[in-house]
Amino acid sequence: MSFIPFRLIGEKNYLAKINSEVRFITSLIIAVSLAFMTKHYVFYIILGFHLFLALVTWSNLKRIFKRLILVLPVFIFFIIFIPFFRNTDEFDPFIWFKIKYQWNLGFTTLYVYSDRLEYAYLVFLRMVTIFFVFMIYLSSLSFTEFVTLRILPKSIASSLVIMVRYIPEFLLRNKKLAEAQKLRGLDIVKSTRSRIQLAGYIIGSRLVKTFEKSGKLYESMRLRGFSGKITITRKPVKFYDFIFLGLIILFMLYLFMYVEFSQYYV
Repeated sequence: MSFIPFRLIGEKNYLAKINSEVRFITSLIIAVSLAFMTKHYVFYIILGFHLFLALVTWSNLKRIFKRLILVLPVFIFFIIFIPFFRNTDEFDPFIWFKIKYQWNLGFTTLYVYSDRLEYAYLVFLRMVTIFFVFMIYLSSLSFTEFVTLRILPKSIASSLVIMVRYIPEFLLRNKKLAEAQKLRGLDIVKSTRSRIQLAGYIIGSRLVKTFEKSGKLYESMRLRGFSGKITITRKPVKFYDFIFLGLIILFMLYLFMYVEFSQYYV
C-alpha cells in the first residue's frame, strides 16, 4: 500500500478534471498559508471546506482517514512535551496563574502551562489540517500524473514510471516461482538463514532473466524506430483550471484579511 492514496485507474473523482499541476500548486498554497495562521476556527473552516469538497468530488475518504490515523501518533509525539516547557530566559510575573495542571513525581514536579497547552493544540491542529489538505488533492492524482508534474525532472519521472510498471511484475513472478518451488517440496527449509538464501536465489535468477528480457525488448523497439528517449506528455492548463486556482487564492486571502486579522479592522 502506497502512503499517498493515488487515484486508481477508472476510479471516479471529479477533482481529477482539474489539471494535475494546478491541484498540486493549490495544495502548496493552502499549506503555506496555514503555516502562518493562528486562529483555531480558521483551521476548522479549512477542514470543513475540504471535507465538503471531498464529498462532492467523490474523493476516497476511507483511504485518506486511514493514513491520517497512521500519522496521528507522530503528530502527538511532536507536541506531547510542549505544554511542560517554557522559555526560562523570559521573566513572567504571572507564570503561576498560567499553571493548569501539576504532578508531583517525588524527585520533581511537572507543570502544564495553559498558554503552552494552547500552543501545542494549535501546532497539532495545523499539522492535521495541512496533512488532510495534501491527502485530498494528492488522492485525486494518479501515479502517472504525480510523476509527470513539472517539479520532477524528466529523467526522474521516466525512471519512476518504469519502476512502477516493473516492480509489481517482478514481485508477481517471484511469488509464482516460490509457489512452484513449494509444490515441488522445496518449502521444507525452516531455518531463517536458509530461507534468506533461497529468497536471494529467487530474486537473483529473476533479475538476470528480467535484464535479458528488457535487453531483447529494447532491441525490438529500436528496430521499430524507438529513439531511446522516453517522452512524457502533460495535459495543458485550461481556462477553468485558472478559475479554480483563482477561487482558492481568493478564499485564502479572505481568511487572511477578514478572519485571521479581523481584530485590526475593528
